[in-house]
Amino acid sequence: MNKFLAIVLALSAMFVFGNASVSAASDANYWKEWTVVTKGVIPECGTDVVGLGADPIFKSLTDTYCKLKLGSYSTYLNPAANAAYKSRSPKYPDDRTAVMVFEKAGIGLTVDHKGGRVDFGVIDLKDGKSKASKEQGHPLNPQTCAMCHVSYSDACVSGVCGNRLKPAK
Repeated sequence: MNKFLAIVLALSAMFVFGNASVSAASDANYWKEWTVVTKGVIPECGTDVVGLGADPIFKSLTDTYCKLKLGSYSTYLNPAANAAYKSRSPKYPDDRTAVMVFEKAGIGLTVDHKGGRVDFGVIDLKDGKSKASKEQGHPLNPQTCAMCHVSYSDACVSGVCGNRLKPAK
């Protein structure tokens, strides 16, 4: 029940506060100076990624995006968010936090924080404009991003996934 409530709240926040403008988005290639935190390839549909050692969130990522044939990606983290990312803190600074860049496809999947709220988006790598789909259930619809990021709270903290290591105590 708590997971369902979190999903409903995340989606509600997206509808009420969606498309927040962030300062980093003013330059279409701002992420190039950021920290690369992951690199990889979205496998072909039907690939048993869990059998190959991947965790459940990567399986969801593969199942969601494999049909789009996005190819390889690099995920960039805003340096201002490094401390929160490393400590798995939910307190990210207000700004664009991360971008998963798919050069071949010409898009970036974004995570933004503003006032404690998380927004997801899809941008064109050339001009930084939104390429998000409005079609419900489409892989490039921000609601699809939110569903996964909220559902995998063990891997995603405040909408940012990737740092699965718990900080040393």
